[in-house]
Amino acid sequence: MGFFNFNQDRPGGGFEVSSQGWIYLVCTLPLTFVVLTSSFVWMWWTGTKEVKPFDYSAGQALAQAANVLMLGAGPRKEAV
Repeated sequence: MGFFNFNQDRPGGGFEVSSQGWIYLVCTLPLTFVVLTSSFVWMWWTGTKEVKPFDYSAGQALAQAANVLMLGAGPRKEAV
């Protein structure tokens, strides 16, 4: 028998865990926590080093668009 036995061949079936089933938990739970913790630390570490050149709030976007439009609408030459 492996770690788990589902007893599908017996009527009434059932689910059994081997007496060595604790080995599975002792190996997988700490490994899962180490991987998740290192992933979150990596995302936090690389995210703090990024420089965000522009704030993407709606007010800032509209103000930047207005500045671009005003700069592009300089003095016009009159038609002769």
